[in-house]
Amino acid sequence: MRGSSAVLLLALVSVLVVAAAGSSAYSLSGTPSIETPTRSVSYQGQQYTIDSVSRISAAGSVTITTDVPEGTAYELNLRGPDNQLVSSERLVDDANYTFSYFGSGEAGTYAVTIQDGGNTVAAYPVVIAGYDISLRSSERVDAGDEVTFEATVEERPVDRHSSLDSVQVVVGNEDVERQRTMTSTTEEEEYATTISTAGLDPGTYNVYAMARGNATVRQRAEILGVSDTVRVTVGEPETTAQLTDTEATPSTDRTPVPPTDTATTRSTDRTPVPSTPVDAASDTATDTRPSSATDTTSRAAPEGVIVPSAPASRTTGGSGAGFTATAAFGALLAVMLYCRR
Repeated sequence: MRGSSAVLLLALVSVLVVAAAGSSAYSLSGTPSIETPTRSVSYQGQQYTIDSVSRISAAGSVTITTDVPEGTAYELNLRGPDNQLVSSERLVDDANYTFSYFGSGEAGTYAVTIQDGGNTVAAYPVVIAGYDISLRSSERVDAGDEVTFEATVEERPVDRHSSLDSVQVVVGNEDVERQRTMTSTTEEEEYATTISTAGLDPGTYNVYAMARGNATVRQRAEILGVSDTVRVTVGEPETTAQLTDTEATPSTDRTPVPPTDTATTRSTDRTPVPSTPVDAASDTATDTRPSSATDTTSRAAPEGVIVPSAPASRTTGGSGAGFTATAAFGALLAVMLYCRR
């Protein structure tokens, strides 16, 4: 099974012209239906474009919708796996018709056709399921990567037209189709395979799995079961940002920041220590230590030794802070002389 392309479709159009009207004027669809990748199928030597399939049970029914040129009278036929005629109805114009009788009802591939003037101008596949298939896969994959598909295939308790031969998965859209046979895993009824997305354009693709029988029906391996369609999105690969040479190299046109003078800069969160101003009238240096202007710590002097006091500032008067030790000693001596008299 190969995906249809624009060139192939153009070739098919030239083949499908029947009598005065081409088969492109006729179409069939079914309810219920499963959307599939668009593909071409062969029936009685002609090619038909298929994009869906109806999957039902032998006890179920399928409603077929016809689209034909206005005023056309035609036959709507249901044919079994061996192409035997199961049911037929004469219709005029577009119509909806429900098939509920399938002969023996054995599981396999059936076909609904439109016949106009003895020529088959449209075909639509119907599968009476002999197997239930559930398909699993990732919802998204980067273009070029592989995507893994897993399927569980469970047998239905019904008669089948042929025996199970393989399980296949189909990935595609209206432009391309890829098909791969799935491999049975160590677990019973479990199958898996991987398909590369290399060469697939970014976009969303329909995917379904089929149980194929060992009999050939309408030039292909018979379909005994089909899964629901899942969708896989093929996206652009995610890129990791990298530094370019320009980004990695420091710019040379930035305005230089002047260096900080660490020898003169002090932390701004320290409490400043005020210094004691120097008295301009004093002839002695003032101690700038934060405790006081002079050192208040005194030492015990030996008995009888006079300890000189710290130098005092000069004053202009005889009393007060400027009174000197020499004047005091002279006064004391004068008192002692006076008392001895």
